[in-house]
Amino acid sequence: MEQKLETEQMFEELYARVAAFMQLERVGLASDIDGTLSPIVTIPSEARVLPESREALRLLQQNGRFEVIALVTGRPPLQAHSMVGLTDMLYLGNHGLEALLPGAEQPAPVISAQPYIVAIATALEEIKTGLQQLVSPRETDSSDWLEKVLFENKGVTASIHYRLTPDPEYARQVILELANTYAAKKGLWVKEGRMVVELRPPLEINKGTALADLVKLYRLDGLIFMGDDLTDIDGFRSLKLLEESGIIREEGQTAPFQAIAIGVTSPEMDPSLALSSDYLLPGVEGVARFLQWLSTLK
Repeated sequence: MEQKLETEQMFEELYARVAAFMQLERVGLASDIDGTLSPIVTIPSEARVLPESREALRLLQQNGRFEVIALVTGRPPLQAHSMVGLTDMLYLGNHGLEALLPGAEQPAPVISAQPYIVAIATALEEIKTGLQQLVSPRETDSSDWLEKVLFENKGVTASIHYRLTPDPEYARQVILELANTYAAKKGLWVKEGRMVVELRPPLEINKGTALADLVKLYRLDGLIFMGDDLTDIDGFRSLKLLEESGIIREEGQTAPFQAIAIGVTSPEMDPSLALSSDYLLPGVEGVARFLQWLSTLK
């Protein structure tokens, strides 16, 4: 009962903060997808956005209260678009390395990332080969172990999912070792998410830089961002820096900026997510409840 009361109090505090926030002239809404709008599943292709969240986003898009609604995800933009199913939104995919503009048919990758597409594909294959040659001391059938590792080439990034393996921590260790070896040879960066190891170009582009660019492009006075993973913390931190420093407009003037960083809880939540966010919503169901309330806000 005490936990339920704490949750209700949190919602009341968040609602009051957002209601005041919406009085700003130009505001935006941004959200991660997996673990925020859709539950985390063992096979990424089977993930589905909660219908309540999709409908609330549609209503928010329709009522025009936000200058922009952006979905910021590690997925490729077209895959994210297919998953969410709403056309007139901005999809920032591959952690900000690609953008699918509202109404566009094809995404536009960041020019500086394009030279690394071949290197990422090659490194991914080398890691896969390295795992095939590995005889796991904990598994009698190493080929069966390998079948439980999911390799995802996203073009300008790649992901290696190990959630399905019998011993995820062991899988993480061996995949990270191989990834660091082969990625280093090609000048790539290795990052981690929830049960996933990622290969990325060596570029200072992440969800944080993507959100900062979004704020400047749409001349926002404030932005709400929701996310559940380590990669979303880049977004939280970036918005807090903008809040502290203000926004430098084209005229050279500094304008005040407000941010609301909303973390989404899960059994796998990293403690740093709570430390870097202003509020914590209870799972994807809490996100759906918040979006439904937001869609009715006058």
